[in-house]
Amino acid sequence: MCTNFTPTTDTAWVKRAFAQDLPMAPNPEVYPGQMAPIAYVDHQGQLQIELAQFGLLPSWVDESRAKTFHRHTYNARIESVQTKPSYRQAWGRSQLAVLLVDDFFEPCYESGSAVRHRIKTSSGEPFGVACLWDRWTRSHEHRDLEVPTKNNLLSFSMITLNADEHPVMSRMHPPEDEKRMPWVLLAGQFQSWLRAQSNEVEKLVSSAHLISLEDQAHPRSAFKRAQSAKVSKDKIDNLEQMDNPAQSSSQMSLF
Repeated sequence: MCTNFTPTTDTAWVKRAFAQDLPMAPNPEVYPGQMAPIAYVDHQGQLQIELAQFGLLPSWVDESRAKTFHRHTYNARIESVQTKPSYRQAWGRSQLAVLLVDDFFEPCYESGSAVRHRIKTSSGEPFGVACLWDRWTRSHEHRDLEVPTKNNLLSFSMITLNADEHPVMSRMHPPEDEKRMPWVLLAGQFQSWLRAQSNEVEKLVSSAHLISLEDQAHPRSAFKRAQSAKVSKDKIDNLEQMDNPAQSSSQMSLF
């Protein structure tokens, strides 16, 4: 599960990749519920780059759940993305996006305890992460977002893959956990992903583990630790909901 990344500020790289300007994210590091730049193709077939909420908010979610839905939907497993209610509508419509980042962060347990590692491309260049996007258009004010909106909220979920075969990502997370990784894309892959139909994805994903990544221990600053603590609280809240038999089956079936 990837909960934290650095949105790119490399405007020249974005210009070369997409011939568009880069909107700057409000935060130097992004956690679920915060805004980051994504590239996507809209329903008119036009390429767009906009800030979007990290954590998919499907268009069908009612207002009572809209403010906290992102806690469950920041990562979407490629193995179940076409069947889970939170993602299947966006997947069926081929609402594919590329998150534009410099790096992301994962815990490494090789020392016996969790050490935060920064993951980046071996070249050091920015890269993309394959995502799904959706747009929520009901009238509701998200007061906890950096870009408040009463309508028309764009959001996304990272697509994750099994990482057993990746030399770097197979080392992350506790030894007993399934190894997962965001689906990393390089600039030459952006257009084929953005224009892909759902039946073409299997071919694209087959080479995802070949991308060369590097990792380095990267402790948090005090400010970033405070941000992370909020994300950890969200995870605890989710576990409490899952432990409640009245909520468990409906919550798990959505995500």
